[in-house]
Amino acid sequence: MWLRESHKKLDSLLTSRNIPHAILFTGNAGVGKSELADAFSKALLCKSNTNLPCDECNSCNLFDNYTHGDIHHLRCEDSKNNIGIEQVRSAIAFANKTSAFGDRKVILIDPAERLNRNASNALLKLLEEPPENTILILVSSQDGNLPATVHSRCFQITFQSPDFHIAYHWLSEQLPDESEFSKATALFLRQPLKALSLIKTKEFKKLITALNPSKSGNGLDIDVLTTLAREKNPDKLFLEYLCLQLEKFLRETPTATLNSHASKNIFKQQSELRSLIAKIEQGVALNIKLNFTNVVNKLVSLIK
Repeated sequence: MWLRESHKKLDSLLTSRNIPHAILFTGNAGVGKSELADAFSKALLCKSNTNLPCDECNSCNLFDNYTHGDIHHLRCEDSKNNIGIEQVRSAIAFANKTSAFGDRKVILIDPAERLNRNASNALLKLLEEPPENTILILVSSQDGNLPATVHSRCFQITFQSPDFHIAYHWLSEQLPDESEFSKATALFLRQPLKALSLIKTKEFKKLITALNPSKSGNGLDIDVLTTLAREKNPDKLFLEYLCLQLEKFLRETPTATLNSHASKNIFKQQSELRSLIAKIEQGVALNIKLNFTNVVNKLVSLIK
């Protein structure tokens, strides 16, 4: 559906055989960048001359079984939240080896924004002087965090986010028995592929139960805030939901009204939520219930 234009660009590269040595896939998390990066890597290594990837040749079979010798993945290690210099050095060593099949080699870096400073610096040499027939594919949902020196050395393909109706139709095909409220809320929180994963989690089910669609809408009002305030054990998803509702509220508020005391304080509470979410992602121990309740109570007093 929404990936059609990105597919066309990649197909055009494969057809022309004029493939850049480094390609950067950018766009929001959950729009399909990682999935298409995998498919493109497979196509680059496929031995067929048509319909790449063919899904039938030995190369495709090895790729599907994660045993292909000509692809090297760089991901966050289990115990860390970044991609370090030793991983990049390993990738450089791989790039300088002879291809297992005597053809292309692919280095896939996902998520590329997790490269730490030393790793990014080490990667530059590979980007500046890539070995022959080695293709680097970088995937990033936060490409603004990549060093400009890395960014400028890559051919960029931007993945557009689908509009709500296209995303909702796709999600409904995947989850025909899920309620309209659940699907709409998941898409409010995430892009389609992330929404599909989110909707199956216990955290999401807890949020939906707390929101109680029969009694609250899917916007920012006293009923929603009161409902959220009753939750005894809110988690990070509750913070994200409220933060996005505040963002939507501020976005839809007329500019003249944004200068009001209430709007400024609502913006302040949104900033507080963003700060709390960032701290949780960094592993900082917080009393989520206390912080969440404080923000909700302040919002109730502002919106009354």
